[in-house]
Amino acid sequence: MIGTNLLPFTNFYLGRYLLWNFAKAHDYLHYPARSIRNACPTFRFLESEAERKRFLRLVPTVSYRLKGKILTAGLEQLLIRSNTTAFLVIQNDTLLYEGYFCGYRRDSVNTSFSVAKSISSILAGIAIDEGSIGSVEDPITKYLPELKDPRFSRITLRHLLAMCSGLRHRFSMLPWSEIPRSYLSPDLRRLALHPKIQEEPGRHFHYNNCHTQLLGIILERTTGRTVSGYLEEKLWRPLGMEYPASWSLDSVNSGFELMAAGLNARSIDFARLGRLLLRRGDWEGRRLVSEEWVARSTAEDPIARRWPDYFAGGFPDHGQKFLATGAGYYGWHWWGYRREKGPDDFLATGLLGQYIYISPAKNLVIVRNGLSERGLDWYPAVLKQIADRL
Repeated sequence: MIGTNLLPFTNFYLGRYLLWNFAKAHDYLHYPARSIRNACPTFRFLESEAERKRFLRLVPTVSYRLKGKILTAGLEQLLIRSNTTAFLVIQNDTLLYEGYFCGYRRDSVNTSFSVAKSISSILAGIAIDEGSIGSVEDPITKYLPELKDPRFSRITLRHLLAMCSGLRHRFSMLPWSEIPRSYLSPDLRRLALHPKIQEEPGRHFHYNNCHTQLLGIILERTTGRTVSGYLEEKLWRPLGMEYPASWSLDSVNSGFELMAAGLNARSIDFARLGRLLLRRGDWEGRRLVSEEWVARSTAEDPIARRWPDYFAGGFPDHGQKFLATGAGYYGWHWWGYRREKGPDDFLATGLLGQYIYISPAKNLVIVRNGLSERGLDWYPAVLKQIADRL
């Protein structure tokens, strides 16, 4: 475990709320963390000067929306202006573009924020593939029997993954609301195991960190490992990651991963995770996660089609509009971008503009990390635009 000099005041939720406030790109420096080791041989993407020049020729500028207006800028101009730290474009296993900004380099750490949710989904799929977890249709009470209210037995793992459990989640930064508590609490297991039921499962989409925290507890109990240890064994070492990583913990005493937000790694290794999904779970001839899980988890869950107001109020930002208009969808901890022809694109997203964007139709992975996404309304539209040009 990586240590940290936590001030006594920040051992308590209210102290963290007052001192740390909420969600900055370097928050991982506040938290203790569990190390995730890599292993040789390191997987290397191909590099080609001709392909790099082709990319710059095809994507010299990009258009984007800001407060509803359509604007145009040079690609690197937009990356710098929007506080990007790393931007990688990989097609056909070839690194077309690799740029670092704001003083960052290839070996600089970027935190995942909610990209960790998508990675947690991969781990859940592996646990199901191996039989540690039975099925996404299992009630969560099979693994969390301390949830005594009989209404909890109607919530399945699928409801957790699709963010439609009916558990209460208030979009507010007030200290008693779920958003700050689910990020700053020094005992996230205890918090997650005392949820409030708001409505029946499957009725509405509500983006809720508690879903991923409950999933993490289930992973711990069924695999007999820490989530970090399971990630290291099943993905980080087999993928030939270039660097070790870490997963932030709620506190030294609790030792539970910030499931919804706290995987800390280098952008080039986030790209390797993207490649695994692009290849439907196969890695150089070795099956790491089933093709069925990759397909199901990154596709739209049909549960979203049952109610016309399913996405009403579930995510109060531009992502809400993205879902409500039908341009995109939400799968099992993955977002999707519809294509008229060919397989849909899908992506992992995180606060302040952390993205792993995967386009099977283009055999493409784009990684963007940043300190913010200042100056544009919806970054994934830019990533799709780039994919469309290649």
